[in-house]
Amino acid sequence: MSIEAARVMRVDPEGVWVEGIDRSACGSCALRSGCGQGLLSGLWTNPPLLKISRGPHDGVLTEGDIVRVAIPGAALVCGAMLLYLLPLLCFLGMALAGNLLFGTESATVLFAAGGLLLGGALVRLVSILQKNNESLRPSIVVPGEDTLPATAPAIFAPTTVALMTPVATKHPQ
Repeated sequence: MSIEAARVMRVDPEGVWVEGIDRSACGSCALRSGCGQGLLSGLWTNPPLLKISRGPHDGVLTEGDIVRVAIPGAALVCGAMLLYLLPLLCFLGMALAGNLLFGTESATVLFAAGGLLLGGALVRLVSILQKNNESLRPSIVVPGEDTLPATAPAIFAPTTVALMTPVATKHPQ
């Protein structure tokens, strides 16, 4: 389970939308201007938001609140494997198939490109199928519940809310 700080960006009837607080691009390390992460983080004008489904936090949270979000370890590991490994394996497999079937470089390249597209489509399909999988959903946690017992079932996720001590940050306008 990964616990990260996040800022509440929007509260609506379907749930809470949060934005991760990116500590690596904060400019507080010794590298500052030599850091590529800081430069790249400035390129994203609209950072991605994460939706956390309705729960006990309804009515308690407001825009700008800082909360702690738990993301199940299985979601991180399986998501990374799915996102990076599946398209790569499809790419290599189709390139090999194109080479074995036709033996030309152009067929190998075309089959490899098709494999990459197939891998991307499979990632999208699996993402759609896993959309409602409760064991992969993030949740808002209470301080002190940062670690789960080793015997906790995969679908266990603390859902009670607690606000962290507010930090001096800019709130979205």
